[in-house]
Amino acid sequence: MNTELSTMETTDPLAQLMGSPKQETQQRSALARVNVLSSAIKGEVELGGKKIKTDVVPVGSYKITLGDDVFYAESIEVRLMSDRQQWQRWNASTNEMEKSVMAHDVRGDLKDSVGGYNLGRPSGYVEDFNSLPEATKEVIRSVKRVKVFMGTLTVKAPIDDTGSPVNGEYVDMPFIMDVKNRDSLKNIEASEKAVVRKAVKLYMANIILTGGEASIPTGATYGYTLSAVGSLVQPSDEDDNFMRKIASDFNEYLRKAMAGETTMTEEVADKVASDVKAALFKQFDSGPRDAFRLRMSNIGRPKCQLWYDKNEPEGKTPFPPHFLMNMILGDIVEAVFKGIMRAANVDFKDNDYVTLELPNGKEIRGEYDMELDGKIDDVKSASPWSYMNKFASFDALASGDSFGYIPQLVGYAEGAGKDIGGWWVVNKANGEFKYVSAEGVDKEAVLKNIEDLTDYIDNDEPFERCFEPIKETFYRKETGNMKLGIECGFCAFKHKCWPTLQTLPSPNSKAKNPPMVDYIHLEETSSG
Repeated sequence: MNTELSTMETTDPLAQLMGSPKQETQQRSALARVNVLSSAIKGEVELGGKKIKTDVVPVGSYKITLGDDVFYAESIEVRLMSDRQQWQRWNASTNEMEKSVMAHDVRGDLKDSVGGYNLGRPSGYVEDFNSLPEATKEVIRSVKRVKVFMGTLTVKAPIDDTGSPVNGEYVDMPFIMDVKNRDSLKNIEASEKAVVRKAVKLYMANIILTGGEASIPTGATYGYTLSAVGSLVQPSDEDDNFMRKIASDFNEYLRKAMAGETTMTEEVADKVASDVKAALFKQFDSGPRDAFRLRMSNIGRPKCQLWYDKNEPEGKTPFPPHFLMNMILGDIVEAVFKGIMRAANVDFKDNDYVTLELPNGKEIRGEYDMELDGKIDDVKSASPWSYMNKFASFDALASGDSFGYIPQLVGYAEGAGKDIGGWWVVNKANGEFKYVSAEGVDKEAVLKNIEDLTDYIDNDEPFERCFEPIKETFYRKETGNMKLGIECGFCAFKHKCWPTLQTLPSPNSKAKNPPMVDYIHLEETSSG
């Protein structure tokens, strides 16, 4: 084997990785493919004047194929840019790997290399495997879901198949790597989560991949990936302008649509309609309410609300009928907003289910709205007041996060092993929108609060009231009345928690339609 690898001019490895045309010094692929060795490469070494056979490239080493060159390394350093999923199946008769196209998830119908979809595997979740025909079972067993990682690769000590050093140090080469071993995936995703905990973007960290060896009951061995976080990489100024560009593309598409210069494809329109349909079915599901459980959408709620929801649900005050309409409008806004993003050619990963694993062994499940630029974002529809005040900035939201939006977003990101993004907020009154970044969030503190909450709820601790009444003021003068704070205003258990509660028009207001106020104590005479 030639021990000197070909060199290339790769001014933009990420562009090459994603398929953009590049000028190269040689007409061959600049994309390295990485595989983990499940069988050692044997060779001869001289020991005591005798040649003995041994492992010159051990199990768990990495095989790197770059064009016509093949070399190996026991350790590699990668920066992860993206990941996709696909179906794969080995065809022993043709000695080829059959594949579907790559996608953000494998829940839909993915075109495959044999002229069908999903390599014949049924799409979606199979609820009752045992009821399927045997032929379908066999297809499911043979077709494997694979996670494909893409990024840049650095190899500092490559060797050939004899164990001899290969000349050169290969830095920031674009690569692709298929991973289907469960332990390997778990280890890589653990490193991704560790990077995210550092409050940096995933591609800003070098991840060190080494290998391990394991065996199956038959005695056969296989290699798997071990992973650890290495040094951080300083991001470019271009990264900081990403969200600004997305907003610009979104608005430009709307401008062209209003001017009659563009249209929306039938495919995008059908996706919006499908999302709205799914939301309607969700909201109008007449089935029995599931038993209480902690989930992403409620882990940021005050623990006193959750205590009642679990232990005394019968004390809940029913929401007014228009509450359901408000929920439906929120779902429609999200569907249309993401539809316009698709039409504007914004590349994002749609909603997906995740599980947050806490140090105390508890798990919280939920479904995030979208992944954009390697970060988890939520889409929120807001009233004009909330748009201007609550979502004025991250600090403004943090000072009055009565719905628990911050813990919800942190939980999604941590469960997905991705960076924390922010909120795309749409004003329901006029359609304007903005992006509120969660940069600066104290993730570790939020996760600790979530863990403490699960202990409190799951351990059946006694009820603790989280808030006390506040003094009412009118033109900066105390009225003598005591009212609930904003944290309790939307609580369905406020009458259970405060038996003396009266919801009345403000006696001090001079408005034609005075605002309704939750009073715990009301003076006989107003101080207004």
